[in-house]
Amino acid sequence: MFKIIWKKEYNTNVREIDEQHQHLVHLINVLLAERAKGESPAALKKILVEIIDYTKYHFKTEEEHMVRHQYEHLEEHKANHRTLVDQIVALLNELKGGKSLSSEDLLTILRNWLINHIEKEDLKYSMFLGQAKRVIS
Repeated sequence: MFKIIWKKEYNTNVREIDEQHQHLVHLINVLLAERAKGESPAALKKILVEIIDYTKYHFKTEEEHMVRHQYEHLEEHKANHRTLVDQIVALLNELKGGKSLSSEDLLTILRNWLINHIEKEDLKYSMFLGQAKRVIS
């Protein structure tokens, strides 16, 4: 079975955000495990809806944190969030439309969606916070 493994390199050093990222990884791994077991499309859709709902909650948390700390790239980050939600909703719609996706396809889509966002976008925010703390000190 394919699985996403959390790596310490994904940590933003913002506890709440890191915990939410880890929960998203867990939910994605549940989806992949259910897919590998041959669960029904309805079961997969249910998990994907949970991923979408939690993602929206997580993005709201991240954006509120960024507002509090006056992150200079907030609008760009929010646009990236909207794009990611649109992509995962499109995946759900494909499943609802009867399209079957292999576990490998799901892993590729979800891994790129979550991990690439963390590695590229969220870690920029982490670096911003680190620099801001040095300036404030």
